[in-house]
Amino acid sequence: MKRIEWIDIARGLAMLMIVAGHTLFGFTFSPVARMIFAVHVPIFFVLSGYLFKERKWKVLFNKINHNLLLPYIGTCLIMVGISWFAIHDPRNWIFAATMETHQMVFAAMYGLGTPLALPPEMGAAGVTIPAIGAIWFLVAMYLGDLLFNLAFKVCGRFKNKLTFIWLLAISECVLGFYLGGILHLPLPWSLPAALVSQVFYAAGFTIKQFTLMDKSSLWAVGGTFLWAFSVHSGFFYLNTAYADRPLAAVLGGIGGSFAIMRFSKWLESLSTVQGGKLGMLETYGRLSLIVLCAHLCEAMLVRIAPALHQALLPLWGEFGATLAAIGYRVFFTVLALLLVPRIPLLRSFYLNQRFPFKLSVNRMHRDQN
Repeated sequence: MKRIEWIDIARGLAMLMIVAGHTLFGFTFSPVARMIFAVHVPIFFVLSGYLFKERKWKVLFNKINHNLLLPYIGTCLIMVGISWFAIHDPRNWIFAATMETHQMVFAAMYGLGTPLALPPEMGAAGVTIPAIGAIWFLVAMYLGDLLFNLAFKVCGRFKNKLTFIWLLAISECVLGFYLGGILHLPLPWSLPAALVSQVFYAAGFTIKQFTLMDKSSLWAVGGTFLWAFSVHSGFFYLNTAYADRPLAAVLGGIGGSFAIMRFSKWLESLSTVQGGKLGMLETYGRLSLIVLCAHLCEAMLVRIAPALHQALLPLWGEFGATLAAIGYRVFFTVLALLLVPRIPLLRSFYLNQRFPFKLSVNRMHRDQN
């Protein structure tokens, strides 16, 4: 199936926001941070809803196992290996161990984006579940895809299918905010976030159904206003299903995502008219899984970005030092997306459809002979 260029552009822009959002240092609680966190992850769920097609369970499991679970497993194996090395060679100046190896393994199995303490009511006061970091998104989307496919199978029997899908999505969203934002339950595979994401899936599907991408630009203006309103209302942390104002956060996530989608389509048309290409940005979006996983490994286990920020802070100030650290991290992810597709076996975790494991093993065997 031919790729939709503007969708890759939108994913590329969102990935740049994710990298920047994790590299804000002194601006971590600024309005810029609120603007980034309002949309940088929700847009991926909106785009998934836009591209959604109801599938048989066997087909769906095959798809998400290859596209989401394999990259997750591959990244976790890399992180466990680097963590073990950092612990056993503390004098190395590149890698830092953020937790013990067994904790990293447990974090990989649990799939949280942020460390969360178990509620005292559970009889485990003081016990904290460690986090695997940004790739919580992969297991949350794994559950999200299953839930949205289930919604279609449940609601498909009704005449007004879309209405019932929205009712179910809103109910799941409310439940997710209750479990994560109010009870603060550290449920496996970021389940509260997966529940909240259902409203973003529904929004993306609705945008496609009503061809809103081709309607008046006033829709995009309205989405931008909703995005600005959510920024004014406070923070939205989808990984923990917490928002200062949940309704504003959801509306801002949908509106901001739509605004970025329309902007991406405008960029596509602009590059077509002027004969230019947005190749690197498209590649950044097309290989966003590699970008995300490489960024996580760098952000959690490599010392360079904080050291660079600290070294440049007296010279360039907070703004300049932060921009330099963001630039370094973007460069790191670009390097990864250029190298990973060329590394046998490793690429099979992230590009399994192009490079299945059996093919990789056969090539390695031929090379050895």
